[in-house]
Amino acid sequence: MQDYARTHLAIAVKRQRWQYHRDKNYFQPGTKVWLFTLLVKSGVSKKLTSYWTGPWRVCTEPAKYKTMVRITPDPSWKGGSKRGMHVVSIDRLWLYHGKEVRATSPDLDMEMSGDEFAETRKQNRQHLGG
Repeated sequence: MQDYARTHLAIAVKRQRWQYHRDKNYFQPGTKVWLFTLLVKSGVSKKLTSYWTGPWRVCTEPAKYKTMVRITPDPSWKGGSKRGMHVVSIDRLWLYHGKEVRATSPDLDMEMSGDEFAETRKQNRQHLGG
């Protein structure tokens, strides 16, 4: 009886995983991704640790009913030269959009052209003489 339940639960998990990932076709070869890894460097607080490593580059696209892809470190990643090729689940991947750029001063982000809210705020400040 337990073997029957285990077998059918495993089949249900595979079917649900496939259903969840069926529309995720954006992990094509050459795509840059972040990889979620639960490694904490010694001497660094877990609270301050980023568990996302990368960028990695996808080498193979997932097969129709599979959720695994092969990834290699992207050449732009300085720490990636020590790492080799890995086969990981697409559950652990997130699309890489480049490094996050933060404003160095509160008003710097208000100087962006094409941002209607920033332009409105800038016009209001000029109108008020500030």
